[in-house]
Amino acid sequence: MTGLETQISGDWFDIRERIRKTDEILALLWPDEANTSGLFSRVATALEAAFEGGIVEYKNNVVRRIGSVLEEAAFSSEFVKKIPNLVEETQALIYATALERGILAQEVRLVPDRDESEDAEPATMSDAHIKSIIADVKEIVANDPSARMNNAIKNILLQLNKYRDEVNAFSSLKAKSDPDRLEAITKNFQASFGNIFDSIRRNYSQFQEEQRLSMRRERGDVIKRTDTTALQKHLASEIEDFSRVRSTLVHVSREHYHMREPLVKLGESLAQTEALLEEEVALAENASGSEMAGAALLRLLAREIARILRGE
Repeated sequence: MTGLETQISGDWFDIRERIRKTDEILALLWPDEANTSGLFSRVATALEAAFEGGIVEYKNNVVRRIGSVLEEAAFSSEFVKKIPNLVEETQALIYATALERGILAQEVRLVPDRDESEDAEPATMSDAHIKSIIADVKEIVANDPSARMNNAIKNILLQLNKYRDEVNAFSSLKAKSDPDRLEAITKNFQASFGNIFDSIRRNYSQFQEEQRLSMRRERGDVIKRTDTTALQKHLASEIEDFSRVRSTLVHVSREHYHMREPLVKLGESLAQTEALLEEEVALAENASGSEMAGAALLRLLAREIARILRGE
């Protein structure tokens, strides 16, 4: 067995023994209390930005970046400077995938929702805030017409119609009134507009709270009601493959000679890594019952892992 094969085998043994204990994997990958906050913040941002493919989209992006750097090994020595960053990115892949497997196995607890009422700012009724609410409501209804049946949204739409009627009435009276009466009329309509805006704000807050409660229930329910046994087993294979990539990079960086050949081979082997990620998508779809539900599960996992990495 070569030195590289020994390292690959030994590293995977260490990770496999800790696969159900993500805190121990964290300590193994980043010993001596290494500062990971900057790395984890970047990874969390990347996970949150994976709008389409969720956790698999993030992994594919990292694998492509690694492959792009490894391509340089065939014709340049500049890649050597980039190896430490590749090792960090690969370790993040291992840890994120371990968290993913742990969440599905219900070994890793979801981050509790914060009580946003504790740090919420006092509600404002500024024109800008009302315009923002109205724009959001219009977008909600455009994307999901059934939202019109929600009581809070229905009340907001009714208040908007009332506001338009009041504006038209005010404009008409304003044009006919003398200066003495105009001040009193303006005050009356300002009070009416204030009541309308207050109702819009109150109903919008109610709608947001309903959405938060719905998402809170969904987070745990999706995991509990989905049989992800096959997916969990597959994720262990992914972790083994990511560990192989990491071990090769670490070994080559320590050897400082005969580096090009193993790195070129590693780059060529990333096709099997990409195949594993394609299989993950298929397994998520099978577990969830449809392509759409599978994609939703992968996006949910990306968000949950991001929250853990941010320490929320």
